[in-house]
Amino acid sequence: MNYVTDDTMNAYLRSVQPMYDGVLGEIQKEAIAAEVPIVPPEVARLLSVLLTMQKPKNILEIGTAVAFSAGLMCRYLPEEGTVTTIDRYEVMLKDARVNIKRMGLEDKIKILEGDVSSIVDRAVRQTAEENDAAEDRKNLLILYLWMRRRGSIRRSCRTACGFCLWAVF
Repeated sequence: MNYVTDDTMNAYLRSVQPMYDGVLGEIQKEAIAAEVPIVPPEVARLLSVLLTMQKPKNILEIGTAVAFSAGLMCRYLPEEGTVTTIDRYEVMLKDARVNIKRMGLEDKIKILEGDVSSIVDRAVRQTAEENDAAEDRKNLLILYLWMRRRGSIRRSCRTACGFCLWAVF
């Protein structure tokens, strides 16, 4: 069971949903075959609907895995939009870098390596030293504090990819 639907609904949705096309579909198939935890098909479709409605310019993803969801979210960004994804596991980041290149999204997906709290601490220190991109860092800090208050950060970092969190802004 996931957080969106029950097991019966999951089985039905997975039986009628096609795999994604192109390189994204290849990454999806490879991840499923290797039992890499990526977002399940029903969550990916829900995410697609939400992004179509929200039309974000920037997306923050906590939990990169093999960059499947980052690649998926790029399909819904405007030309100037970006996905910033954070992961602390080099084993995942290695494959993510390869897959981002395979998808041709090096200019759309930015990887931040490390623990979320360390990245936020670093961003806050840099903001004090320079004004460039201060608004982005401020937004990252606000988002982090909001998520931490609700306990999401602990759940997102407990396993390599057991839970993934996105924020659109």
